[in-house]
Amino acid sequence: MASKRIRNLFLITNTTHLLNVKTYIDTHADADNYMVVNIRRFSGHEDFCNRINQDPKIELLEVIYVDQQRKPPFHYLEIFSTMFKVKQIKEKQKSFDNVFFSNYNSWIQHYILKQYNPKKTVLISDGTGIIPIASLRKEDKNIPFKGSKFFINNILGLSPVENLHFYSPWELNVATSDSVEVFNFKSSATTKIKKEKIYFVGSPLVELGYLNKEKHLKYLKMIRSRFHDGEIFYFSHRREKDENLREYEFFGKIVRDNIPFEERMEVEKELPGMVISYISSVLINLPQVYPQLEFNYLYLDEGDIPEGTKFKDRYDILEQNFQKMKRDNFKELKLDK
Repeated sequence: MASKRIRNLFLITNTTHLLNVKTYIDTHADADNYMVVNIRRFSGHEDFCNRINQDPKIELLEVIYVDQQRKPPFHYLEIFSTMFKVKQIKEKQKSFDNVFFSNYNSWIQHYILKQYNPKKTVLISDGTGIIPIASLRKEDKNIPFKGSKFFINNILGLSPVENLHFYSPWELNVATSDSVEVFNFKSSATTKIKKEKIYFVGSPLVELGYLNKEKHLKYLKMIRSRFHDGEIFYFSHRREKDENLREYEFFGKIVRDNIPFEERMEVEKELPGMVISYISSVLINLPQVYPQLEFNYLYLDEGDIPEGTKFKDRYDILEQNFQKMKRDNFKELKLDK
């Protein structure tokens, strides 16, 4: 008697999550794979959804938009509308063996989880954010949702995930009730490396108010001076603003990409000799995939991060973990500050 095919449900919000999902699908036994996307309407979100629709290995069930700006009590109308959509999904798709979600603090994703009783609940890596989640769950499994506790507990009926499986590109120290599967991304098929080519991977730290733009410009100028003969490319994050990117044009060629950087490296026909970024998931995901390349991270000084931001405490934890994950080809780029 033929065994029943596994049914997987993936809940994602961005292109990095999609890349991780595709990595999972390509490295595991054939299964029936379904997806629900909950996203903000970012630039290019239509192309993102079309990519999923065109993937023969995934069936897109629903796109739920979460960029509503209504104030109480009107935002509850949006919440109940979303709950109705989720119930419709449940009516059509009765059960799943595994449910993968990507945003630990998303009430929508937890509400979808609540509709099913999967054999395994998996948190897909969303980058460096997965590190503090693993640490948090060792002390408290309650999810720090925003908003009314009564509404979350009694109307939505959300409860903590007791046994969580992490799908992560690096080892995590997890709670005894949790588990982790470590994966690697695909590497480029090329062996061609251009030593003087340098890729800088941008991030929206300036836009989020986590780094002063003047500080960022200072670091770019220092890197440009250090590698004055280098062929430098600045790979921007989709949330970096055009007006800010124009100020970085002295640094090198600005590249607006529509795929995650990990996927960009996979399709490159000529690899760079060096990749530089602030502390980011890219520098955790790729050094083991490309041992022949140099990966460097920029450490932010105490005064670089504006006071009063939540990022300050989180950054200290991330930097401590980066110190533990150093490899021969992965280290801090020390600048004369």
